[in-house]
Formats: sequence, C-alpha cells, structure tokens
Amino acid sequence: MNQLFAWVGRQMIAGGIYVRDIATIPYFSFRELLVTPASQRRVVLRVMSQQIIFAGVGALPMITIVALLLGSVMLIHVHTIGSKNPLGTMMAMVLIRELGPLLTAFVVIGRSGVAICTELGNLRVGNQIKALHTMGIRVLGFVVLPRMLAVVVAMICLTIYFDLIAVMGGFTVAKFVLGESIFVFLYILEQSVSLTDVLITVIKGGIFGFAVAAICCHHGLLVKHSAPEVPQATTQAILSSVIVCVLLDLLLIVILRVFFA
Repeated sequence: MNQLFAWVGRQMIAGGIYVRDIATIPYFSFRELLVTPASQRRVVLRVMSQQIIFAGVGALPMITIVALLLGSVMLIHVHTIGSKNPLGTMMAMVLIRELGPLLTAFVVIGRSGVAICTELGNLRVGNQIKALHTMGIRVLGFVVLPRMLAVVVAMICLTIYFDLIAVMGGFTVAKFVLGESIFVFLYILEQSVSLTDVLITVIKGGIFGFAVAAICCHHGLLVKHSAPEVPQATTQAILSSVIVCVLLDLLLIVILRVFFA
C-alpha cells in the first residue's frame, strides 16, 4: 500500500511539472510578442496566416465528412426512438457542446499537431534553432507563437464549422431519408440550442487549441540531436494532446454543472 501511495505521489509530481512546462510556453511566447519590433510582427502575422491556411482550410474536407456522418447517424438513432425531445437534447448537449469541439480537436491533433511537433523536432535536429538564436531571432516569438495562434484560431473556426455541417447532415437525413419536415426539425433545433451552447463550444475550441498547440510545441522542442527522437516525440505529443483534451472536457463539464446548473 505504501508503494502504491508513493507511486501515485510521484505521478502527481511528474504531472504537475509537465503542466508547468506546458503552461510556460504560451506565457513566454506572448511575452516575446510584446517586445518584438513592429517590423518583425508583420513577419509573425504572415507566418501565422500561412499556418491558419494549413491548419484550418486543409482540415475542412475531413471535418466535413466526419460532421456530416455524425449528424446523420445521430438523427437516425433518435428517429428510431420515436420521440422529438431526445433530438433537441442530443443536438444541444451531445453534438454542439461535447462532440463538436472534441472531435474537431482530434482532427487538428492528427494534422496540425503532428506537423508542428515534427517541424520543431526537425529544426532542433538540424541545429536551425541554434542558428535562429545566433541571428538574434526570438524562437518563441517567431516560430512558436504564430503556430500557437494559428491553431487556436483554426480550432475555433473549425468547431463552429463542424457544428453547422453536422446540423446540415441532420437536415439532409430528415428531409430525404426519413421524410421528416424541415420546419419541425428547425423548430426543435431553435427550442433546444441556445446562445450559451454556442458560447460553450467556442470556448472549448479555444481552450483545446491552446492545449494542443502548447503540448505539440513542447514535445517538438524537447528533441535533442537525434533524428529517431522526432517520431517518438510526435507520438508522445499526440497521446498527451488527446488525454489532455479529454481531461479538459471533463473538467469543463464539472465546472458548468457546478456553477451554471
């Protein structure tokens, strides 16, 4: 029993150190932005716009397919129940609040998270990070911050897009497969989904985006001088991002239940 408590204590300490290391990345990145000259800020914005195109626009096909399938499957299952009330509940609570931001985060992890960790790891292996330091370029402000902001912006936009496409999938199934009236579907959606639900999904998208970007940048910068470390760091970043996003989702659910029940 003592060994179990000791192991739990070590894991809690290691988890606290890990959270501290992850939290320092956005803090120091934004602090670097404040001391960056205006001329270099334009370069940061240009890099960020390129990353937004990759992280956001590049993920649209996959997000569209997943959202359409999810919305269609959810409506078909609710239709088999034979009640209208579960439809509104599942659309508001399950689809928009929970599955929308969480599944979007998983897609962003698989695309942007992997790309960021791999890119930073290769920069470390190729000693390009040291070269940037030698040239007087702030790595956190020039390399990390644009990617972090791009992932956050892309996550928020993709989460909203996911919810809209999932609802459109429900429209399609209701009209052409199940023969339901679109007006009935719209009425149920209007009565069930509130501005609070939309605000919650946007907040979750932003939080998940920050977490994914910080974790992937952290693991990418941990790579030392060996190329085999890059895929190992990428794998660890993916696993950590998924676990952290699920834990954050559970934490937000508890907070909402306690303070906004």
